[in-house]
Amino acid sequence: MGVAGLTEILLTLFFGVLFSQTTATQYCIIGAGPGGLQVAYYLAQMNLDYIVLERNSGAGSFFEHLPRRRTLISINKRNTGESNTEFNMRHDWNSLLSDDPDMSFTKYSYELFPHADKMVQYLRDYAAHFNLRIHYDTPVNAILRRSNSSGFYLVTGDNRSIYYCDNVIASIGLSILNKILSEGHEFIEGYDAVTHEREKYEGKKVLILGKGR
Repeated sequence: MGVAGLTEILLTLFFGVLFSQTTATQYCIIGAGPGGLQVAYYLAQMNLDYIVLERNSGAGSFFEHLPRRRTLISINKRNTGESNTEFNMRHDWNSLLSDDPDMSFTKYSYELFPHADKMVQYLRDYAAHFNLRIHYDTPVNAILRRSNSSGFYLVTGDNRSIYYCDNVIASIGLSILNKILSEGHEFIEGYDAVTHEREKYEGKKVLILGKGR
């Protein structure tokens, strides 16, 4: 029995995979955020076979919750004083690339720092406008490399089905917030939970751990 056969047996034993539910494709893109959608767009332009696997029910789900203050940290530069399309695109920090000038984020908001919900709307419109192949509600639980040939198995969902991909592109961004596990960690509030009410900090000393944006 070949090594690939052993891999399939292990998948069946440990994950209960039904190989009748296997989907084969050339490229598997994990994540339907900005990066995943951009890669999918160009693969589609080149007529390559691909599938985007997104664990949530819509594209750009990161921006449904983050940033916490609900305004983007990247400016929406709608006017540059120039008419050159390439120059303007280099100064556009939010739009994805495409051959359709109407699919620009600058058309979604006049605000310099737009609300994050505008990004969610834009990314979902982008995915729908270009009819990108995205399988939603499809979390990837495990990735296994085939030993005797190229390609990967991706175990998804309830572990009852897999995707066989020649190439895997991970575009998952921030999935788990950093946690400090040293003594006293129970007294630390993370970015995901800390309050933004200014009066809570008035007259108090505040220690900030980390130097991210």
